Amino acid sequence: MQMNSNNQKPTFDWRNFKYKNIAVHVKTQEEYDNFMKECKVQGLTWCTGKEVDKLNLWPDCAYDTCIVHDNSVSAQRGLHYQRLGYYKRCGYEIEEFADFYFPKDYQPLNSNSNLIPEEQIELLEKPTTHTLKLEECFCEAVVTGKKCFEIRKNDRGFQPGDTIEFIPVSNGHPAIHVISNRRYRITYVLSGWGLKNGYVAFGIEEVKRYD
Repeated sequence: MQMNSNNQKPTFDWRNFKYKNIAVHVKTQEEYDNFMKECKVQGLTWCTGKEVDKLNLWPDCAYDTCIVHDNSVSAQRGLHYQRLGYYKRCGYEIEEFADFYFPKDYQPLNSNSNLIPEEQIELLEKPTTHTLKLEECFCEAVVTGKKCFEIRKNDRGFQPGDTIEFIPVSNGHPAIHVISNRRYRITYVLSGWGLKNGYVAFGIEEVKRYD
């Protein structure tokens, strides 16, 4: 790790970020804005292919926001974001944005609040909430956490951060189950790798009330 003589901070290692399991924790809107600026300089984009400075996703996870780069051979290559606790559980190395020096083009933005700038309001894309039917025989496994994934036809453009509301059914007819009162968040989306063309597998976790 290289130290910068100007401020005695280590220089951020982009190679490690791009090719290793490293999550960058951006705990303020200002840190997020500046990290996105540096990601753009590096030619990185979101996993959806969208430019990093066209979306403000920080409010979704706020001070828990972490950014990772997926370099695997999949349709989801690029930047992903999720809560700090999620990447800790997945074994990622957590790097604090504030602990590093970003050379050359790094110019801190003057941001004194965590509010979304007015000029970004039209560009902000909130995660989508999907309502999905779920056979009653699977409901209990999802509620207890034993089944933490779904395999679905990707006709809705499922993305990490989207929320799921399940409608319990039995042989296609409405059923009663506590899962209908719960919400889940998509944590990861995978396509290919043995999945039928047009289908995806995605991880889910329950959205707690305090989230």
